[in-house]
Amino acid sequence: YSGLIAARWVLKADLAIVAMGPGTVGTATPLGSTSLEQGPILDGVSALGGRGVALLRISFADERPRHRGVSHHCLTALGVLTQRPTTVVVPKLPRAMKDTIVQQLENSSITAKHHVVEWDGEPGLEALQACDLQPTTMGRSISEDREFFLSACAAGSYAAHCLDFKE
Repeated sequence: YSGLIAARWVLKADLAIVAMGPGTVGTATPLGSTSLEQGPILDGVSALGGRGVALLRISFADERPRHRGVSHHCLTALGVLTQRPTTVVVPKLPRAMKDTIVQQLENSSITAKHHVVEWDGEPGLEALQACDLQPTTMGRSISEDREFFLSACAAGSYAAHCLDFKE
C-alpha cells in the first residue's frame, strides 16, 4: 500500500488507478485466481481513507459460461473477499445484458454489500476512438468485446466525476 500513500501524499494525486499486471493465473475455481486481489486492494483503499471504485470485468464475448456477464472471479472478489463497502460501477447496457448483470450482482450479495451505480461509458469509448487507441482484452478488440471496454470507461468516468476539484 506504500504506492497508494506515495501517490496521495508525495505526488498529490487525487485519483489512482490500481490494476493487476498483465496475465493472471487461474485454476477455474472460485478462489483460484490472482485476479481476486481486487478485494484486498479495495479494502486497503478504504482502510487508508480513500474511496474505492470497483470495475466489473464484463464480457458477453467469452464463450466460457463462468466469464459471461460479470466474471466469476470479479463476483467472488466483490461478493466474498471485499469486506468494506465500496462503489461498484455498472455500465449502461441494453436491457437483456443489464438484467443478467443485476441478477449476478444480487446472487453474489454485491448489491447488499456495496453501493452499485449505473454510469455511461460511451464517452470513454468515443475518446478511445478519437485518439485512435485500439486496446484489446484476451485478444479481442472493442468491436469484439464492447461491454468489457464500456465497463472500464464507465468506472473511470465515474471515478473522475467523484473528484472534489480544488483551485
